[in-house]
Amino acid sequence: MHDLILSLPPKKAVEWSTEVRPKQAQAWLAGLPLANSTETARLLYRAVYALNRAELGAQTRFELMELYSASVLAVTTALQAHLSKLDFPLSQKKRQLADFLCQAHMEMAYGYKLIVHDFVYRRYRPRPELVSAVIGRAIYYLGQVLLRTYQIYMPSPSGVWREIHALYRYAEGENFLAEPVSFFDPNRNKTTITKTYQQVLLLGLCGPYQLAQNECHKVYTFLDLWAQKAVITAKFDVINPVGHFLIDLAADSPPASFPRDVKLESNDQLRVLNAIGLASTVHAFMNRLHKGESLRALELGRDCVGSVCLDMLRHMVRFWGLSAKRQFSRVKKDGDLPICVGINAVHFFSSGQRSFVAPGEEEEAGGALPEIAPIESDVTPEQSNDESAQDFIDLDEVQAEMPMPLRTGESLLRAREMFRVDPWQIRDESAGGLSLARTGEARSFVHVGDLLGIEDELSGRWRIGVARWLKTPEARALEMGVEMLAPNADPVTVKPAAAIPPASASHKPDSVRSSQALLLPAIIGLRRPDSLLVARGVYQPGHNLWLTKEGAAAQLISPIKLLERTGAFEHILFTVVTKAP
Repeated sequence: MHDLILSLPPKKAVEWSTEVRPKQAQAWLAGLPLANSTETARLLYRAVYALNRAELGAQTRFELMELYSASVLAVTTALQAHLSKLDFPLSQKKRQLADFLCQAHMEMAYGYKLIVHDFVYRRYRPRPELVSAVIGRAIYYLGQVLLRTYQIYMPSPSGVWREIHALYRYAEGENFLAEPVSFFDPNRNKTTITKTYQQVLLLGLCGPYQLAQNECHKVYTFLDLWAQKAVITAKFDVINPVGHFLIDLAADSPPASFPRDVKLESNDQLRVLNAIGLASTVHAFMNRLHKGESLRALELGRDCVGSVCLDMLRHMVRFWGLSAKRQFSRVKKDGDLPICVGINAVHFFSSGQRSFVAPGEEEEAGGALPEIAPIESDVTPEQSNDESAQDFIDLDEVQAEMPMPLRTGESLLRAREMFRVDPWQIRDESAGGLSLARTGEARSFVHVGDLLGIEDELSGRWRIGVARWLKTPEARALEMGVEMLAPNADPVTVKPAAAIPPASASHKPDSVRSSQALLLPAIIGLRRPDSLLVARGVYQPGHNLWLTKEGAAAQLISPIKLLERTGAFEHILFTVVTKAP
């Protein structure tokens, strides 16, 4: 029997009561107002919280936890929808909702960990399939805690990774890893402890803080189908470390890249995760998509649709195959940097804050816009540190928090030009990127994959970067990693070549809309010629564009390669076909 140290809630009397007889609990659950997810969430949380602090036998606790699982899944899925499209930094209310969902899954994990504890220390020896089910569910719910934190870029709660590793190690020692485990989730098939564990490991290895918001759920769904393509071993004779990762079962962290040029001796607390088979599977899916095969013909998960799916596959191959090493050393710095977000904002500021007017269209009066007051704060009173304070959250109020639409009749042109510049505190810098942070009210929001303009206050130019990762240590606080793309950019205009070439203001614009773009200078060191940043959706393989730079004739260009596509922009290489007459 292996020792197993788990964090458990104390046994104590609480103000909330709960039914501890399975039949009566089943009747109570059947009467819950499932259509009202907020009220049901409150009632379920209180019940599970009280259950975890009551003295119960392992078998009774297991029956009760199984009864609660389906209801908890239903209400947390409904509430999760309110965190599907977020702006960062988060409002206090949205942060509270995210904290609530994490704590709800943590309480479910507590319930199953209590049962595991009884198996280990009370010498209660149930049938092997029951032990496997309980350990599998404990790992699953701890994995759900990580999944919820990744979705909004929160730090992982202390101890979660260590307990996931410990549960796996215990199951390994007791030979429970391959035992089939059924799940209450109708969207999941039977699994094993090994596959559940690998699903969590691979999610943590997929650069979750570099994924666009909600993509972590798509990766997790994909792994529910394909995680078993990876293999965990205790063999350290790895010839090529590419696609191999080192698991420290005593660490409170996900696996790390397998060390190069270091000979590892056999160690009881170390394992190797070989993800080559999984990376090869993902690469094969990419090839099939490139050859025109339909997404429906591939088993990629119910949430994997459109070009976003192909982008996600590229991301997974990069992290599970060959993780990129940092190329430049970072230097600690301090001070503020003015930053704007989005192609249109960078275009606006790099063109001297002039309103965008497409070539050939009559310029509206106005020019630069007046300063716009900061957004009003919606911070709510501080939540207490008491463990039961999760009940403080007004979930109805959170659901009602929706973005206000633009005022009727407001010019779409002027709406696009309501750009902001926010000061960010610089933490460190290298030749390739920056680490930044900010707290308090934000006048502009940022997402992973957004294009950024970073003002050089000495030259007045705007450097071009992209938000590669986000972390939200607390509400109204945000940390960001930025990769630099270019030292400057020229504001230009692009238009699909099916349209009349924008030769002069003498002819009227046609129905195909022009859009802002940024022309990046060639980078000799990277052997990269001039390139173009356009809004997502502008690039179409085989379709030419008219490119117009101020003071110059329009050029017909042909995109030849898509360098990168994020949720906000497309970065393309092109050749010049001809100039407009």
